[in-house]
Amino acid sequence: MFSKIMELSGHEAVTTSNADEALALAVRHHPDLMFTDFQMPEKDGLEVIKALRGQEETQRLPIFVVSANADENLGERVLEAGGQGFLRKPLRLDALLITIQNCLEGNYS
Repeated sequence: MFSKIMELSGHEAVTTSNADEALALAVRHHPDLMFTDFQMPEKDGLEVIKALRGQEETQRLPIFVVSANADENLGERVLEAGGQGFLRKPLRLDALLITIQNCLEGNYS
């Protein structure tokens, strides 16, 4: 669904369900922004953010975490880890598109 929304709004999407592959893809593809799920088998979204912040190629990559099962402090923890924000699932299309547009215009935390 996520990649379909990105493509329908005129953006290229590169997807994976594996955290380690996501890290490699981020370095290889130099994306304009990244969305990562919070709950993944190998690493959670916060670990992905920290790993990307530790690499020169991805230090400035805007990263947003999405999750359906998040505690009330997840948004704060995302910011502390170096992410730009948190979106709760199910994603609202309007909120997602606004987040993408703001990010691409450089209007994020």
